[in-house]
Amino acid sequence: MRHVFACLALCAAMTTANDVPAAEYFSEYGMMSHHMTMLLDVGRMQAYRSAILNDAAHFKDKVVLDVGTGTGVLAIWAAEAGARKVYAVEQSSEVAECARTMAAHHGVADVVEVLEGAMEELNVPEKVDVIVSEWMGYFLVRESMAKSVIYARDTYLKPGGAMYPSHARLLLAPLDAGIFTERRVDEILEHMGSFDEIAPQLTEATGIDLTPLRETYYAEFLRDVFRNAWIGPVPAEDVHATSAVALLDVDMATATADELLEWSRTVEFEEKAIDGLVAWFDVRFAAFAAGDDVVWLDTSPGTETHWGQCAFLVSPWLEGSFVASLAPKPDARHDLDFTLLYTPSATADGEPPEEVAATYAITAEVRGFGDVDEDLGDLDDLSPYGEPYDDAPYADEAADAEEPEL
Repeated sequence: MRHVFACLALCAAMTTANDVPAAEYFSEYGMMSHHMTMLLDVGRMQAYRSAILNDAAHFKDKVVLDVGTGTGVLAIWAAEAGARKVYAVEQSSEVAECARTMAAHHGVADVVEVLEGAMEELNVPEKVDVIVSEWMGYFLVRESMAKSVIYARDTYLKPGGAMYPSHARLLLAPLDAGIFTERRVDEILEHMGSFDEIAPQLTEATGIDLTPLRETYYAEFLRDVFRNAWIGPVPAEDVHATSAVALLDVDMATATADELLEWSRTVEFEEKAIDGLVAWFDVRFAAFAAGDDVVWLDTSPGTETHWGQCAFLVSPWLEGSFVASLAPKPDARHDLDFTLLYTPSATADGEPPEEVAATYAITAEVRGFGDVDEDLGDLDDLSPYGEPYDDAPYADEAADAEEPEL
């Protein structure tokens, strides 16, 4: 990956120098820091580089389309593999300029043509032999970029053309979620501490007693614990990986957007009283390779990857058989709703349990960047983001909240 980072500082300066509205500039993919996170993911970079350069014979003299080129790295490798022409599509004008700078810096500006705009709104000058794209997001399909890749395939890929990556899987397995539950509840109780600190001050200043709101406030935050996907690194030892099932297993030569983004699956695990689930994805580059020559990009628990995994804390606990479904979140450009429909474990009073429909929001907002590891010490002293804070004021309530009523 020689020289890949050589001009990123210049690109960063270029993105901040333009007078663009703050909302546009700070959009998710207009930020150089976002691209740096991806570029520093060694497993991601090595997989794409190996897949392209190992298949150089299939790139030589071909026309390539890079959908969502970002800083242009995949387009550069396609050119270095011998492509006659590479059309690199990038919607962000600032990042598109970075891609042009990178292509010139690596001596392939005569091959790489950066097309600025949304894939669906551009006119690529000719049909292409190969489409390359790093389109995967959290839970494989958050970000919705797969739709643009599928549009490009259906519009511009020649018959018999190749997709890089060629296949993708989304996997789900049971998770021993105790440590995640403790940390997420602890985080919520930290918020409650600020409520109990501020409420008396407001009472003293205004005479308004907020005590009747405390239970509702607490319940709202507790729902956040159990109804938002937790995104971050999940230790492999906490995952029942041998029980993993594929929620998706798609061929990108034929996949549709609905197949990726709206579906329902019946899942059955042998494990009982499941208090957590974890999802991850892998992709493979098998357009021309076979057997041991196939390059895989794996984001399973225990791997070093910027994607991390998606953990779902289950309450009430499920008994191993359920229906999992996915749908785009209403009025959200990228976010998803992941729903579990199941009959929970038997209730303590012996009453037949009622069916539960638990919907989890998959967003970029609930991230656990710190390692989740027992060796980190007292959970009360560490937030999910790796920053220390004071002891949680309601440790007893955290213990009682192991399986709350939602």
